[in-house]
Amino acid sequence: MNRSPLGLFSVGCLLLIAPLVAVFGQEEVRTRQGFILQIGSSMDMNIEKNEQKLVTDTDLHYAWDKAEPLQRVLTLQQTGVRVMLNGQPTLNAVLNQNGTANVEGGKTRNVKVADAPAEVQSMLADSYGPPLCKLTVDANGLEIKRELINKPGAQGQIDNGMVSNCVLFHAPFYADKTTWERPIEMSMGNGGFAKGTLKYTRPTQYDPAAPELQVSGTATNEKFQPKNNPALTIVGAKYEISGEQAFDPVLQEWTSGTLTLKVSFKLVAQEKEIGTAQGTMVCKLKTQSN
Repeated sequence: MNRSPLGLFSVGCLLLIAPLVAVFGQEEVRTRQGFILQIGSSMDMNIEKNEQKLVTDTDLHYAWDKAEPLQRVLTLQQTGVRVMLNGQPTLNAVLNQNGTANVEGGKTRNVKVADAPAEVQSMLADSYGPPLCKLTVDANGLEIKRELINKPGAQGQIDNGMVSNCVLFHAPFYADKTTWERPIEMSMGNGGFAKGTLKYTRPTQYDPAAPELQVSGTATNEKFQPKNNPALTIVGAKYEISGEQAFDPVLQEWTSGTLTLKVSFKLVAQEKEIGTAQGTMVCKLKTQSN
């Protein structure tokens, strides 16, 4: 069955929307830290002369584990997605290793993993709980190597940027530098990524005991054809990124932050422009209580 450009774009927005924590205490080293990444998106679209407004809110609960020095292992705990199209709710769901919960008409329908279709069971079992990837980093936390865990049911999550979303805020930190850069990738959904660089800069008023850094950068993808609809092409995708992040030198981890992304791109089908999209994403990080 062919999907409309609007339907495919909506799915992409949902999925767009997107370091292991070594916590050094006075007497112990904590090898696991949980995080919550909140992604809010508001996109204005004009597709085939049809104006649409798509608003999404996504919550990702995940954790980074440090089983070995200079290694970080990612696990996904829960995903929550809420979608509104032209002011009308179209999706309100939560997924985790126990099953799914979907709100329709003010009523919640819970489906335990054992009662879900086989394909959904595989996705939940492979995506939530088991490791999704392992990173090798240097002494400052810069990613050197990424090894994706081969779990068939989790492949959709990986293709649609779940790992990239969970890596977004976890940059290297250099105590002896005032500015540095790192490569990044932003998920576009359906296997596409916009790639670029983020720059981290110490502000004039800087407290070494509680570092807060300014973040800026751009990620782009000049041409992308979604895997499940090669007749559609996303052209000139651009993400202009700005914000701030806070680093805890005792925990040796980024503990909070807010990044604002200005997003724009065009949609092309059969070499003809059929639509445009522009809007804003706001990504917020906070730590989970342990």
